[in-house]
Amino acid sequence: MTFSINRGIGIGENSLDEFIEMLKDAFILNNIHVVSEKTLKTGEMEGYVIICETPDLSILIITSFKLYDRIIIFIFLLNLNYLKMPMKI
Repeated sequence: MTFSINRGIGIGENSLDEFIEMLKDAFILNNIHVVSEKTLKTGEMEGYVIICETPDLSILIITSFKLYDRIIIFIFLLNLNYLKMPMKI
């Protein structure tokens, strides 16, 4: 599993929805299929969760939050091929 945090990315006056649409356009270009998506709202903060499947059958989970003009992104990538490998005990 790969985990990444990107914080403090300035997106100015763009809404989180506009950022998510740009992200989904990039997914289409890279043949990544969106399996599930959900919006979140807590106080001043709006958020979004996207679950995708990549061409190599990896699962990609992106959670992003916008607070004021900053966006925080958590990225999880799980390669399912590792789950198919025999384990030594």
